[in-house]
Amino acid sequence: MQSEQLSEQKLYAWGSAECDQFLAKDEDDEEVYEVKRPYQIQTLNNLSITQVACGGMHALLLTSQGKVYSFGCDDKGMLGRPKIEEQDARVPALIIDLPPVDMIACGSSHSIAANSNGLVYFWGFYANTHGPIGEPVQKPKKMDNITEGIKKILCGQNHTMVLLESQKLLTWGDAETLVIGRKSETRRSIIQNLNPQPIKMKKPILNIFTGASHAFVKVQMKDNKVGIYGWGLNNYGQLGISNQENQQLPVFVEFFNNIDVIDMVGGEHHTIALDSEGNLYSFGRHDDGQLGLGEEINQKLKEQAQKQLEEEMQSQKLNEGNKKKISKKNKQQGELFEIQKSDKVIGYEFITAPQMIQDIPKMQSIYSSMHFNFAISQQSQIFSWGNGQSFVLGTRNENSQFKPKDITTILKNEKLLYISLGASHVIAYTSTDLNYNTQKIDESIIKIQDQNTKYKKPRKSNSRDISKESSMKRSVQKFDDSLIPVKDLKID
Repeated sequence: MQSEQLSEQKLYAWGSAECDQFLAKDEDDEEVYEVKRPYQIQTLNNLSITQVACGGMHALLLTSQGKVYSFGCDDKGMLGRPKIEEQDARVPALIIDLPPVDMIACGSSHSIAANSNGLVYFWGFYANTHGPIGEPVQKPKKMDNITEGIKKILCGQNHTMVLLESQKLLTWGDAETLVIGRKSETRRSIIQNLNPQPIKMKKPILNIFTGASHAFVKVQMKDNKVGIYGWGLNNYGQLGISNQENQQLPVFVEFFNNIDVIDMVGGEHHTIALDSEGNLYSFGRHDDGQLGLGEEINQKLKEQAQKQLEEEMQSQKLNEGNKKKISKKNKQQGELFEIQKSDKVIGYEFITAPQMIQDIPKMQSIYSSMHFNFAISQQSQIFSWGNGQSFVLGTRNENSQFKPKDITTILKNEKLLYISLGASHVIAYTSTDLNYNTQKIDESIIKIQDQNTKYKKPRKSNSRDISKESSMKRSVQKFDDSLIPVKDLKID
């Protein structure tokens, strides 16, 4: 039997432990609920881990033997280990009802495990704005309607994507944000959307990527060229198609027409792309530094937005005698302009066209949570940026970082092997052997949940239960059609 002993590898966690994400204790053996620096999870020192996947508040670990361990918040069966106590849920333990697998992925409240032969297991639940869809699954359940080989699996906030060996794509989950490529108009169709169905594309699909509620595919074009298509929620321009229109069907992302994209990750309203030369591109929401373009970019966007609105107002200005003919739309424009001037609308804090992140080294891998990101350089440096709540960025403070910040020293003299980002926590797997060689495992979660709640001090179980319940509520922010979007802003 293959041994899982590998003493030089270690598992760490940091960020919020308030909602049972992991178990951490201080020097006095008292539990702590916010961890500023990597905390070693002692119970798994001797496991050879080949993949780490974080959900919103839970995580999976895949070992070299194809076994899956789970830990974290166990709301409605997310861990695949029925009838476990809260104390036990925070400690990684084996999911006994699974055959050997070689892929894992987590969504907000669901998990997927699969192998390349087409065996797929699901547990947990999907949700929409009304709550869970169907009955939660407490332990791994085999999905019988996938019958061919699998190349890759991914989970977004409440959806799952599977790339087949035949270069076709299957999706299922919540259809409200259009990310599964079909609508739900009846109660019956909502339940039916939990069954895998193909995304209709004539071009062969080479790779798949996902954000919380938006998705992308890399396809084979003519003349050996490749292209990127995207669909789903686009209320902050996270599809990179220079508008804010949500898309039910895949649309061509023209910006990447001549760029070889090798990876894309995304959060709630933003996307990061990596090309084959190590360059990073970002687009979508930027109010907390998610795009890594610098804090000054928001002021520049604001000035451009106000200038555009002033020009539109001037061109539509009517003389005094025609005041009665002013349309409702013009009134809305005037009201929006006044709001923009008073900084009450963040329409200038998003970018709908991809921008290259400047003044950073060439990167080899990227990771994204709802509002923050990590990237690993080709020299193995670790960078983080975005929303810093709960100390997730590894900077030992909660400040947002508007540019990628080098935090390599957070792991001291250890080499990062795998990392995955939860809503407000981070799981990392390292080696003390700096020459240890491994290839990046495709990131299997785009990490979920809102991070609006800060946790400052350890609290009693009742308050933690309340925090957990509020954190589990799905937050889908839809674009307010009463506001007039600032269109096609570009950075000079």
